[in-house]
Amino acid sequence: MKNFLIPCFFLIFFLFSQFVFSKPVESDYVRDFLCLKYNHEVCGNSSETEYPSWCYKKNVDVIPRFLSDANLRNDSLEGSCTNDWDIYADCNYISFSKGYLIPSNANENSNWYILFVVYYDGEISFIDLHTQEVELSFTPFDGTVDRLVGVSVNASSIDGAIAVTQGNHLKIKQADASLRTLMDGYLLDSHYGDHIQDILPFYYDQKSYLLIHAIESDKQIAQILRFESNGDITELPTKTLHTSNKVQISLAEHYGNWYYEDDINSHNISDIDLLMVFQQEKRIDIIKFNEDDASEILFGEGDDDTLYNFYKISSESETVIKSAGVYDEYFRRAEQYNPEQTDANYHPYKTWTNPFAANQLWIAMVVTNGLDSDFDYENALVLVNLPEFRFNMTNSWVMDPAVKTLTCTELNQVDVGNGCDDRRIYQHELPFEGNHISISRKDPGEGDSDLVTEIQDGKSAQDPYKANMYYSNSNYHVLHVSSAEKTILVFAAQELICTNVTMECDNFGMIIQKQSKIQTIGKIKEIYVSPNSQHLFISLSRKKWEILTFLRFSEICADLKKNESDVFLQVYKEKCDQFEEITVDSNNFGQYSSSCGIGVYCPTFDEPIYNEPALGYYTYRGGSLTKCPKGYYCRKGMQIPCPRGYYCDEEALYKPKLCDRDSAMSKYCNTEKLQAPLECPKGRYCPIPYLDDIGSPEGTFIDYESNDDLDFYLDHHYNNNDYGEQQATNLKDNYLFDDCADGDYCPLGKYKIQGWSNYTSALYCPEGYYCEDSDEILPTKCDCSKNDCYFCLAGTQKASLCPAGYFCTNSTTKEKCVRSHYCPEGSTGTQNCPAGFYCPTPSEKIVCEEGFFCKEGSFEMQKCTPLVSCPKGSKELVGGWMGYTFMILLLVGLFGGYNLSMKKVYQLRKQREVLRKLGIQKRSVVTALVSGGLLAGTGTNEVVLYSDSKEKDPLAEERSFYLDFEFEDLGLTIKGRSKKVVLKGVTGEIYHGKVTAIMGPSGAGKTTFLNTLCGKAFYGNRTGMVKINGFEESISTYKKVIGFVPQEDIMMRELSVKENLIFSANMRLPREMRTDQKHKFVNRVIKTLGLWDCRHSPIGDENKRGISGGQRKRVNAGLELVSNPVAVFLDEPTSGLDSTSAIDLCRSLRNISDLGINVMAVIHQPRYEIFTMIHNVLLLGKGGRTVYLGPTKFALKYFEYLGFKCPKHVNPADFMMDVIAGNIKKVGENKDYDPKQLFDDWVEKNEEFFGQLKQKGKYKDDSEDTKQDYEAIREVCIKDRNRKTAGFFLQLWYFFVRGLLQQIKDLKAFFIDLLLVYIAGLFLGVLNQNRPYIGPPPGYVINECPSQMKEYCGYPQQEPIGSLASLTALAIALTSTMSTLKVFGNERVVFWRETSTGMNSFAYFLGKNLSNLPNILLQPLVFLSIFYILVNPRTFLKDYYGVLILVQFAGSGIGMFVSTLLPQSVSQLAGAVICLILSLVAGFNPPLKKIEHMVIMNIFNALSFLRYGQETIFILEIERWSDVYDVQSTYDLYGYKKSHKAMDIGLLFLLGIGHRVLAYLFLKFKDRNKQK
Repeated sequence: MKNFLIPCFFLIFFLFSQFVFSKPVESDYVRDFLCLKYNHEVCGNSSETEYPSWCYKKNVDVIPRFLSDANLRNDSLEGSCTNDWDIYADCNYISFSKGYLIPSNANENSNWYILFVVYYDGEISFIDLHTQEVELSFTPFDGTVDRLVGVSVNASSIDGAIAVTQGNHLKIKQADASLRTLMDGYLLDSHYGDHIQDILPFYYDQKSYLLIHAIESDKQIAQILRFESNGDITELPTKTLHTSNKVQISLAEHYGNWYYEDDINSHNISDIDLLMVFQQEKRIDIIKFNEDDASEILFGEGDDDTLYNFYKISSESETVIKSAGVYDEYFRRAEQYNPEQTDANYHPYKTWTNPFAANQLWIAMVVTNGLDSDFDYENALVLVNLPEFRFNMTNSWVMDPAVKTLTCTELNQVDVGNGCDDRRIYQHELPFEGNHISISRKDPGEGDSDLVTEIQDGKSAQDPYKANMYYSNSNYHVLHVSSAEKTILVFAAQELICTNVTMECDNFGMIIQKQSKIQTIGKIKEIYVSPNSQHLFISLSRKKWEILTFLRFSEICADLKKNESDVFLQVYKEKCDQFEEITVDSNNFGQYSSSCGIGVYCPTFDEPIYNEPALGYYTYRGGSLTKCPKGYYCRKGMQIPCPRGYYCDEEALYKPKLCDRDSAMSKYCNTEKLQAPLECPKGRYCPIPYLDDIGSPEGTFIDYESNDDLDFYLDHHYNNNDYGEQQATNLKDNYLFDDCADGDYCPLGKYKIQGWSNYTSALYCPEGYYCEDSDEILPTKCDCSKNDCYFCLAGTQKASLCPAGYFCTNSTTKEKCVRSHYCPEGSTGTQNCPAGFYCPTPSEKIVCEEGFFCKEGSFEMQKCTPLVSCPKGSKELVGGWMGYTFMILLLVGLFGGYNLSMKKVYQLRKQREVLRKLGIQKRSVVTALVSGGLLAGTGTNEVVLYSDSKEKDPLAEERSFYLDFEFEDLGLTIKGRSKKVVLKGVTGEIYHGKVTAIMGPSGAGKTTFLNTLCGKAFYGNRTGMVKINGFEESISTYKKVIGFVPQEDIMMRELSVKENLIFSANMRLPREMRTDQKHKFVNRVIKTLGLWDCRHSPIGDENKRGISGGQRKRVNAGLELVSNPVAVFLDEPTSGLDSTSAIDLCRSLRNISDLGINVMAVIHQPRYEIFTMIHNVLLLGKGGRTVYLGPTKFALKYFEYLGFKCPKHVNPADFMMDVIAGNIKKVGENKDYDPKQLFDDWVEKNEEFFGQLKQKGKYKDDSEDTKQDYEAIREVCIKDRNRKTAGFFLQLWYFFVRGLLQQIKDLKAFFIDLLLVYIAGLFLGVLNQNRPYIGPPPGYVINECPSQMKEYCGYPQQEPIGSLASLTALAIALTSTMSTLKVFGNERVVFWRETSTGMNSFAYFLGKNLSNLPNILLQPLVFLSIFYILVNPRTFLKDYYGVLILVQFAGSGIGMFVSTLLPQSVSQLAGAVICLILSLVAGFNPPLKKIEHMVIMNIFNALSFLRYGQETIFILEIERWSDVYDVQSTYDLYGYKKSHKAMDIGLLFLLGIGHRVLAYLFLKFKDRNKQK
């Protein structure tokens, strides 16, 4: 608008300057010019000469089009309809409202606009209205969007912004200048009121603003945001609207821009005011926009009501204002010079500029029930004049409430200087109840060349105002009134300059005229009119049944294209042919209309430009210019098909190209819309480009040997006449045609070209027919009956029978019989070679010789097995006793091996028991081998005990260092929300060479203290300080020289005592220590722990008898002692033991401590003898607080010192537990004693107590005798704690040997696994016995099937291979998975314990896998030993065995993975379920071709090792039948492919590796804290 006003201003300035320096114009000319020529109705019906040219170019297109040419979003309608189950529901798929049409730069005129399309679910699309390009939908704002507007800011930091509302939530995102790209984050994210009604962007005084209209309980607010030059957003003062009625806020501009001169002064007046319009059902209020105004507006309350109100309907009337808007006249009016004016300052020239009667405002509104008020119609378009807003020299315009006069108190009266009078209104009847009005201005367009000429003619010198009057008179406002009846009426409203020829100027004159009616396909929701009134956008709601009908019609047409012969869809063919493509998308919910008709180009949306498109271009949308496509030419904006005889081979053509005749007559153009000339058909010639071609005569053909020869023919067969035209000579005489040969078919126009692949057969009689004469009109059809079928190849002159070795289903099809069939001459079908015969080729049949047998379909003889009689012509083999004998022997062997192993084990046990009673230990061969050789690394059976030897006891050797512990304020807080403190403030020292017992009641934190001290309290956060040998450092650095004995007896239960200890010693003792030294060391530990008599006995468990519980506890400790530790931690080692066993264990601990080892143990309720064995005791109370820490012998005295007396015959340990629990009272006191006082007593009195003992000489600190020089032994300490133990490969060997030993010691489970595999093979073999594969029927049978059944007819007649492959792979997978679950599942706790001591987890995992290899190799072999004999598959045994080994390998990996992932209680069920699921998606049922279309199932299929094993078995077996049948249909049945075999074998191996990688990862990283 600004760019349009600038040239107008200069034009007016120029006319004024001409007027000042010219002679005054006579008033009669002014009267003629102003009042005769331009005083007219808008585009009336008078002659052309009375109206400007824009009247004849209005051409409003009343046929709206879809919103965009591009395909928009077209997903499901669900969610966009008011009711999903009602087909009559309204569907509101998209929306847009005014403000959505935004130029790329608000400060400049631009040809580029975008339309924001908001979908019902919050997605947004951008449509470029100039190019019709669509940006993909995206969702920049979470949730649905109520309103969306774009704001062009052009600040220093941002170019634009997008604002949306969601309920009462306003979000603004920064955008680029095109408003397409949004930045991350929000410029503003705030809430306003209870619900945001509307948001309006506007541009005023070179600033961008956003008006927010929100509802808040009983009032409404109008909040304005200002976009600052630095990119910030400022909230201006809020206007409060005190009304509960619905208010619609709109904005209007009021213009003033004039320059004139008089004799006194020069005047330059330029101003634009912004008005805020508030429309309610009964009134319209207007306020001038003021940034600093925060007034509260009272509608209809007191005298203030008249300050804002400019039109009001009585509250008693039923008349309602449905929609309203305000607009400015924009151009000033003319006023006649008044010669009677006596004012000295009044200059006559000024009368024609008349600034005093300029720029009045008008209210345009739609009312209903108008007859109930002063209106003439029930439904009417009403225009109301507001003369208060005219420009005034003295007080500007008086619309501001502060200066508005309040002299008129009657309803809708105004004082314009002559007293109060009714407002002037103008009406036009509406045929319906309108619900919305949109106002835009229509300026004269650039295409009005005839009036521009008039402006520049000679009269301009006499009348300098003519041009200005042209612009004012050719400017009018367009009013679009919409209804709920799918109709929009378009009106033009123009202010009259003069009402009559007497120059009585009427400043209020108005003409309203209807221009057109636009009908829409759906219910109108919103309309938006471009600023130049040339483009209209409409958003609609549609009935659900309409959209469903379009969708179904689209589906029908798509199906019809696939199957045009479908009898049920033929009824729709004619309708479907009318549409190239039927698309149902967002365009069905929006329409576009333009006042620029077809052939008129309106390139902008703000300037009044309409042009005729350039040559070669056309338009059918006013705002889009389209290049003329090939096959058309375009003139005057119209697209015209290229006519016959012409071609249009380029885009943007404005005239067609003539299709001229060439010398070779090889081109012609006999149809419309051609993009290039057509090639003249071979065998014909084209004399005229626009006529049809002519062919060669019957019995002849044209042989195009080469292009040169063709040119030679044409040069000689056509002569030019005097006019340069070509005439044909005698063709036959010049040998252009050749005669057709026997067997050819040449009725008319035949030809062939040398170089064709079918050059020889190009003229042949069609196959299935024979041609006795080549010039026959129709060939003769070959007959093919059930008994005699004649076969006719192409070029047949006489028919012959179908040849031997083939069968003919009809006269055109000859198929070769497969190897197992027999087809004599004239066969119409196939048959298997009869039983008792073999057919080496399909054309010969030979009787089966003696000593052989021939089943039906045999193509070679099969030799009979021994002891079976096969006379000549034998049909089958009867007997086969050797196979059954082998099965029975194998089964007997399995049972026998199992029983012998069990018997041997039983005998060894009995022998061991007898020898034990005699005090003799004798080891089994296996135990001796493993203990003395494999694990110990030596063949020595026994060693001499050190009690009887002069050799030095390695266990009693003086160590280079010992470990002492100091701890200060040691505590532990549980992780998590509770933050519970379970250990607090424990301070003290524990020195080597002592047994320190940690005692206390339940919940006192005994085990917590032990775990915290040795760094295993992973479940909490430690506080305080721990020093080791005087240095504060992590105890984990000493894990190789520290032993931790858990409460549970964690060890390999299958192995013996010595085997467990030797394994631990080999792993943890220094690498440089010789094997025999390790062996001797283990024996000494066994002797020290009192385990010598049971050293070769198995540990045992609940199911297998072994050593006693006390012995197990000592073995549990021995696993740590064999590492030669300097400190040992034991967690409740006496729990679960009888008193005797407990004493034995504690005596062993006492002996160990005497060797200098620091022993700490949690003891629960020790008997008196055990209590006295302990050197020191740490007593803890509830909450993990210290009660006592010191020598055991002084503990009872300490409690006596505190006032507690231990009764006689009471165990001191039990007495102290009662005191700590608060169950004992002090001596002489009757009140209960708070046990928490013990914590403070220890802090306050322990030094005093031990001080008194020292004074008496009864006590001295342990440190005085045992404390080491920590600095001196520091280097040795570091070296020994980092000692090198067994390396990776040595550990791998130990783990592998131990795994083998476990299996050898559990032969029962080993043979049971093999027996179960054998049973699985037996049952599968019985179920699949005598189920041969029978391939698909012959091709002729398939061809006889109905079209709907042909696919199924081509499948094999009996197909057992798929199920056989599926069940075989599943059986191997289940047995391998189940047998492997125990590999890791039973010994995870052993793994945790061993890993915590520093053993290599990968060596353990790999060793267990290697020890499982016998199972992987043997189980498939046992399975095939029975399965292969019963089923007798065609695949070689070695191939079957190789595939099953891979399936076993992958399946055992699944077992390992499940055993490391899940607890043992559910691992068996989980393993079976996983195998079942992987089998279901392996491609048998459902087949692979169906699974590929299921996303989730396809993922499982890709990860299923059974899919690859099953497919490999299938390929191996089906390929053995490929020489008998066409097996491709069998592949297609399941979706398998022969080319996949190598890939399947590779993936089987890789998946087996992958399963093991997952198993290792879970083994290592699951329960990670338990491995520390």
